[in-house]
Amino acid sequence: MTGQLHSTWRERTRNVVGLVIVIGFALMNPTPALAQPPIAITACGKISKAGLYEVDANLVVSTPAAGDCLIITAPNVSLNLNNFDLFGATSSVGIHVMKNAARAVIEGNGSTIQTFGVGIQIDAPGALVDNVNVILNSDAGILLNKVQLADLSNFYATGNKNDGVRIVGGANNVLQMPTISGSGRFGVWIQSSSHNSVGNFDIRNNALAGIYVGCSQVGPQGSCTRNAPSSDFNNLFSGTVGIFSSGVQQYGVAIDEGDSSNRVINVRAWENNQLDLLDVNPDCGTNYWFAEPIIGQVAPLGCIN
Repeated sequence: MTGQLHSTWRERTRNVVGLVIVIGFALMNPTPALAQPPIAITACGKISKAGLYEVDANLVVSTPAAGDCLIITAPNVSLNLNNFDLFGATSSVGIHVMKNAARAVIEGNGSTIQTFGVGIQIDAPGALVDNVNVILNSDAGILLNKVQLADLSNFYATGNKNDGVRIVGGANNVLQMPTISGSGRFGVWIQSSSHNSVGNFDIRNNALAGIYVGCSQVGPQGSCTRNAPSSDFNNLFSGTVGIFSSGVQQYGVAIDEGDSSNRVINVRAWENNQLDLLDVNPDCGTNYWFAEPIIGQVAPLGCIN
């Protein structure tokens, strides 16, 4: 036929192959995406969208009516405190990770959160917190409230009125390299919580116990709320409780009656006022105490070594 040009099968095939090669090359060499800068935070408020955030000024809650300072309500928020501090004048929370805000990341860069009710409260799973100081709060420095898979590392909790860290109804949480002192009750309180780990710690000069596994606000052998769940399968390892505390701490590590299958390994405990290591369960029950390199007074003698 005349007046029309028809490509041959070979030409059509060659054209398709060429197009595929061009597309493949483009996929292997995508145009680089422009990185978005973090969103600046200069005042207390709510973070309700996923993304990167950076504190760019000291944050102050000046009146009790103001409530919590930073409230994270969305999942996948990354917050850099950027070495700025949070100051509270309330019984509320410095940074509150709400129940729906899974996988929050809080990088302190040495920031201090102080004079709130609770410095940091986490209600959502999968949170990461690093390099922060929580001091002089009227309840706890950090509260893990019925959460799982939180990982807190390299932090200081000093002079909090009740507890340095309190884990309530939680599981599979990790405290790594905490330094905790001067709490009015417990350095770390593991309350009705199981399968948590506390490692490489320095905990001293807390009023009742460095680490308490149990359900009583007054420590070992105290009364608990009715039907309080036990705290089982927790791991405490490679740390110091009470050395050079000069008798300020009543107990170094204490595990209360009914709490089972906990492990305390490679812990140095000395100069606590009552006992350095205590297991209220007869013959330690199913708890396992082993390879404690420096220990003073312990009970029971036969199962803590």
